[in-house]
Amino acid sequence: MATVYAVASAKGGVGKTTTTAAIATVLAESGADVVAIDADVGMANLADALGMVPGETTVHDVLAGRADPSEAVHDGPAGLRVVPGDPDLDAYAAADPAELAGVVEAFADADYVFLDGGAGLSHDSTLPIGLADETLLVSTPDRSALGDTEKTRQLAERIGGHVAGAAITRVGGDEDESEGLADEGEAEDLDDASGMADQDDPAVDIVDEILATEVLARIPEDPAVARASTAGEPLTTFDPNAPASCAYRELVRTLAGVDVAEPEGRAESETEADSETEAAPETEADTETEAAPETEADTETEAAPETEAESEADAKTESEADSGGRSDAEVERGIDEDTDGDDDADDDIIVAESETLVEDAEDAGSDVDDASDAD
Repeated sequence: MATVYAVASAKGGVGKTTTTAAIATVLAESGADVVAIDADVGMANLADALGMVPGETTVHDVLAGRADPSEAVHDGPAGLRVVPGDPDLDAYAAADPAELAGVVEAFADADYVFLDGGAGLSHDSTLPIGLADETLLVSTPDRSALGDTEKTRQLAERIGGHVAGAAITRVGGDEDESEGLADEGEAEDLDDASGMADQDDPAVDIVDEILATEVLARIPEDPAVARASTAGEPLTTFDPNAPASCAYRELVRTLAGVDVAEPEGRAESETEADSETEAAPETEADTETEAAPETEADTETEAAPETEAESEADAKTESEADSGGRSDAEVERGIDEDTDGDDDADDDIIVAESETLVEDAEDAGSDVDDASDAD
């Protein structure tokens, strides 16, 4: 007997369809017999999230009495069985949502059946909740979405449905549970592998304050979600190691109690990456850096002819060394500044002249470096 899950929220655009596609695919990859049904009669798009073309026969044909459920089944990724919807407005007009119960019953032999519900609190959108064994609520972490999702929870209780818990999507992104907090630094500290939030963070209290059900998973904001959508592929197969994919696998473990394995080669690839980082052989770039022949710029820097500043500095040094630090005029006149035998004065003069020569040399060296860089 199949376990039937409704994925629901009165708020639109919170990631219900992405979540349905992700967890259904993960369970199918684990070897389970899974059926995903597009129960959003008015805005069907589950096929897009799974990278599929709806095909000639859809759930809308079944709801209109034109086909049997078995005719509307299509092969999805990882062996997933998909009953897609028809986005055409005429198909919606001809469909009778009450016939959805017969569609669900047709797949009682499966392990799991997922109903991707629509937004709002209309009869059409709440019908999947009444047909399901468990309802998974989905919401982004902003107050508006949480408020609408809480209404869905309350309605589920009134019609006899059972809410398994909630998945909070886009955590850490623009629509964060820290919205409205005075300190923006109180945003969630996410773990890249699981997408789980720090339970001691004050931002988490916003979810607990508004949504009266257990949070089963927090799915981080992840650019891989948009890339997967653009590529027309389910997130968990497009990038199995993306933070959001890892969080969805954790959600499946919590929701269905299934020990879902990590993607093949994940641990091995991580180990290889670590090994390459720690003990990788020298790359061509490293070798060229360490043992490359001197470049033209290096040669010019090491053996370039003296610049004008260097020549003047050398000449000044030689001249002052020959004259004992005296000017040419003083040498010619035979005036000796050191006749008083004051060694301290001599030392002061030498230090001052040395500092001047060092500064001149540094300036000259800088000119050479600049010239080399320019070359």
